[in-house]
Amino acid sequence: MIMRALRHVGRWRVGRVRMGRTLAQAIYVAMLGTLALGWLRGAGVDPKPSWHNVRARIVADLARTGGKHLVLVRYTPEHFVHAEWVYNAADIDAAPVVWADEMDAAANARLLEHFKDRRVWLVEPDRAEVRAVPYVALAAP
Repeated sequence: MIMRALRHVGRWRVGRVRMGRTLAQAIYVAMLGTLALGWLRGAGVDPKPSWHNVRARIVADLARTGGKHLVLVRYTPEHFVHAEWVYNAADIDAAPVVWADEMDAAANARLLEHFKDRRVWLVEPDRAEVRAVPYVALAAP
């Protein structure tokens, strides 16, 4: 279907000038480049593990320790918004690991009170080494 669509794009004209052919060729080159980048990433050429693999490793590490956990995530202002660390199972209260954004001291206190039966961790995904460390609550103003 894509090739058929490109064939139709290739027929586009602006007046007497065939603009579609150039556009179709550019789209084709971009698709090949995307495919090559995906292959390189899948082949392990990228030495830095992707954020979702690091998150999965943290979940697995916490699951091995047993018990219930609450992970607060502290982003920097420069954080890449499409790398979202905070998502949870449908039944949050029953999940062994719950993820939440770190908020102000008062909101964090309410969250910690709701999940008082859990060990609380802090993850800072924008650091060079991403790991879960025990959370130290900030004092309420």
